[in-house]
Parts: sequence; structure tokens; C-alpha cells
Amino acid sequence: MVIIDDIDRLTPTETFQVLRLVKAVADFSGTSFLLAFDPNYLISVLDKNNIVNSSEYLNKIVQLRVPLPVISERGMNELANAELEKIANKSLTDRFESDQERLSWIYHNYFKKLIKNPRELKRFFNHLRFVLEQIEGQVCFSDLFALSLVATKSSLVYEHIKSTPEAYIGKRFTNDGLLMDKPQDIVDRFSDERNKKLSNFSDQERSVMQELLGDIFPLLQSSGYSHYGFLIPIQQEGFLHHKGFILRFIIKLQQGIFLIMILSVSLMEMLKETNF
Repeated sequence: MVIIDDIDRLTPTETFQVLRLVKAVADFSGTSFLLAFDPNYLISVLDKNNIVNSSEYLNKIVQLRVPLPVISERGMNELANAELEKIANKSLTDRFESDQERLSWIYHNYFKKLIKNPRELKRFFNHLRFVLEQIEGQVCFSDLFALSLVATKSSLVYEHIKSTPEAYIGKRFTNDGLLMDKPQDIVDRFSDERNKKLSNFSDQERSVMQELLGDIFPLLQSSGYSHYGFLIPIQQEGFLHHKGFILRFIIKLQQGIFLIMILSVSLMEMLKETNF
């Protein structure tokens, strides 16, 4: 038994070569092939290689097709719960007030809409575990969860956040650490650039991704705050306090890991000494 998985993840040229190879040796005595593929992709590859009646050509190679059932929402939830149990730790969400509620919000409103199959789910949790090992306790867990979701769905957007943080938090850092320009003006200036990073998504997924980014980075929303923007007071030494509005995120690059740190808000306290 020769098993060839994920043929449809090969380039068109490689896919065509594999199909020709299987066709050439499929009749060997005592040899069977088990192929996993997306038939639509294979047919498109055959069409591009000028194969007449590509569907029939494929049927001559694959004598028995067994369609795999699409995993149900319940099945995806069970897989997600199993992965969460592997990293379950009460302290992950009790360091920051309302973090558990926000995690639930992100899971139901974004994770379930964007993570469509077990492969994506596995990639997501691998990324989450990796960054969690580096910065556990330093960053709000629900934000790590949200950022891992961005990284899983679009490395292009994730890298843009890392390389151009001012496009998302409205802060431009100069060499001396000071901030300049109005945050909202900076964010608005990068609107077209951010939209280009999302151009490969379907309309539905693009809308969900935009909402997710707006929940992580409040300045991306016209209202200037996320769903949980005013529900996360943080009482932890070393965090900044700001009067009157939320300054939610500081972006750090530390050992190649992208961090987002939630800052505390106190509507009643005077602006304390900062570097802004």
C-alpha cells in the first residue's frame, strides 16, 4: 500500500507529475495506492496540461473514490476543547479582569467562523502554545488567542502588524522612544495598506477578520474601542494608567516574539508619568 496524502497541496507541475507516476505504475502486481486530494484542484491541473476530458482521465487513475465527510461544528468544538485542556491553566485568564469572558467572546465570534478544518485548528494551537511558552503571565491570554488566530489565517497580516505597528495602534516609535503624531491620524493613514493585506479573503472572511482586528486594536474601529474595550481594568504593578480613555496596547518585539500588552485604564486617576 502506497499512501500519498495532500496531493492538492503540491504545485500544479508537481501534481501532474505525481498523477502521471501513479498512472504509470498503478498496474504493478500487489501494489495499491491510497490518494488524498481535492478532485476540483486535480481536474484544474489536468485542464491546464491540455488533458482532454480531464474528469474521465482522473477516473481511469482513481478507480474507487470515497468522499470524506466534512467535520461538524460539534466535532470542531470537541477538538478545540481537547487542545485547550492540554494548556488549561486557571491562571491563564485570572491575571486580567474579564479575560475569561473576552476569551469566550473571541472563540464564539471569530475562532468558530475562521477556523474551518482540523489542519487549521492544529496550526492555531501549535502557534498559541509556542508564544505562550515565551510570555505566559506577561500578556492577556485572550489577546494571545486572538493574535494566534490572525497568524493562522494570514501570515501576511501578522507580519504587517509586527513590521508596521503604527498602522494598528496609532503610535510611531522614534529612536529615542518618544511618540509622535495623533494616533487616529496614523491609523487612518494606513487604511488602504491594511485592506490590501486582506484582499485574498472572501467577502465573508474579510469582514470577520476586520472585526477581529478591530477588537484587538480599537483604533481600527470608527468608535475607537473594541467590544471589551471598557471592561478590562488591570490592577498590576508596572502597567500604565491613563485618564479618560483606553490606551490598550503596547507592541513589543522581544526575542522575535510579537507581544501585545494590555494597559490599565483608570477614568478617575490623573495621567501618571509615562514615556509617551
